[in-house]
Amino acid sequence: MIGRASGYSAIGLDVGSRCIKAVQFARSRKGLNISAIACIERSGKGERGTLLAAEAGSLREVFARQGFRGRAVVLAGAPGRMLSGVMELPPRSSGAPIDQIARMELARANGCPPDSLELSWWELPAGKRAQDGTHVFAVGLRHADAHEAIDGLEAAGMEVRALDSGTLGISRLCALLSTSPATPVTGLLDIGWSGTSVAVLLGTTLVYQRLLPEMGMSHLHSRLVSELLIDAEAAEFVIRRVGVSNELSEEQRNWELLEDARSVVADHADSISAELKASLSYATRRHDATGAASVLASGGGASVPGLLDRVQRASEERIRAIRPADIAASPKDPLAATLAMDPRLACAAGLALEPTAALQLEAATA
Repeated sequence: MIGRASGYSAIGLDVGSRCIKAVQFARSRKGLNISAIACIERSGKGERGTLLAAEAGSLREVFARQGFRGRAVVLAGAPGRMLSGVMELPPRSSGAPIDQIARMELARANGCPPDSLELSWWELPAGKRAQDGTHVFAVGLRHADAHEAIDGLEAAGMEVRALDSGTLGISRLCALLSTSPATPVTGLLDIGWSGTSVAVLLGTTLVYQRLLPEMGMSHLHSRLVSELLIDAEAAEFVIRRVGVSNELSEEQRNWELLEDARSVVADHADSISAELKASLSYATRRHDATGAASVLASGGGASVPGLLDRVQRASEERIRAIRPADIAASPKDPLAATLAMDPRLACAAGLALEPTAALQLEAATA
């Protein structure tokens, strides 16, 4: 969403349970540049990834200090509150009010009144299914959850242009990466603190998504603490520095709990692998897709030493981490350049790209 006058995009804002990630782009003659980037640790953790009022009040000042321009924000809806589903609607040729029916179906599936949510939907590829109906993927957000997400930001003087799905943000980032026609199926694996999200794209169309709260890094952290009887700081060290990597320092190799710790991390990675493999298999069969799949990984879990390699071997899929620096030139500042290589900021980078109108969740919540 790069304005022609200013040359700067809206600020892509991804509010996680542990930190707030933000990215802004600028376009030059040479292409896309990361003009500002930040990862702000949260002192008071939001249980469901929403922005606390006190944090929203200070966020604009942080943005100003770190070089962000303007007030426009594209915000990711909290994963646990985003609604989504695949549904079959009447054929377009029937003249039926498809938008209204999609709203009613998504509301019914989630036990809420149709007028209590905003939604967007798009038609799915035909695949092997019958052609007599319109098969769509819908995403939505309850008005109450949208208000909670944006009220603090707007009170602080920010302009929330849109509330978007974080998965759709990541998919826009992926669309800018070069892909081979031989690999039309792309898996998206976002390994966050409060949960892991598995999604599947056919071309650039999102056709499948599943949130796995029990496979977030917080669950791995809790297992390390309870099974190894270590403190939270030691568990954090295992996740950030040890993982399942074979490239360890001599001091790390001498740690008496090393193999036990690596075993717990490996088991967590294998669980993610099984879900990833099942999701790709289901989506490709349902939509009659052919060709090899590739998987792009984001989130803090993508930086755990050796974890993606373990998932790749177990799932037998090609996997690589994606980062803001994959699509845009990095800043010269060393700290900002380091953040540009961090897969935790992939979602924020995708949100800063111009949303496709059909996939955008408007922030208006009448």
